[in-house]
Parts: sequence; structure tokens; C-alpha cells
Amino acid sequence: MLEELSQKLPIPEGLFEAARELDLHDMGSRYPNHFAEGYPAQYDDRKIAQRCVEHAGRIVGFVQQNLGEQPPGP
Repeated sequence: MLEELSQKLPIPEGLFEAARELDLHDMGSRYPNHFAEGYPAQYDDRKIAQRCVEHAGRIVGFVQQNLGEQPPGP
């Protein structure tokens, strides 16, 4: 999403890194076999979760600020 937007808008510093960190956590929570051992809760804690929520909020805020509420596309 940010890659496409970067062709039209300047992306604030740190937003790509925030998105990459969120991607790392997305894989483990989506695919149970992502980890060689254990389950997602063994790899994440409250501090990591709070940081991810902050990252997501920054990304959503940027998109809303620059694109506003858009109707769903096809």
C-alpha cells in the first residue's frame, strides 16, 4: 500500500519501517506453521503489541489524512 502511495505522495520518515515491522507480526499470527517452534504469544509481549498498535495508528492516520474516507473500490 505505501509503495503505491509513494508514487503519488511523499511518505513520512519511518512509515516504511513501521509497515515492515507490522508485516513480520502479521505472518506469524496468520499462519500457525510460521514459527519453527511454539506459537505467536511466545514471541510477542505487551511492549511489542503496543508498538505495533502505534505503528498501525500512524499508518492509518497518514492514509486518512491524505486520502480521506474513500468509498470501497472494485
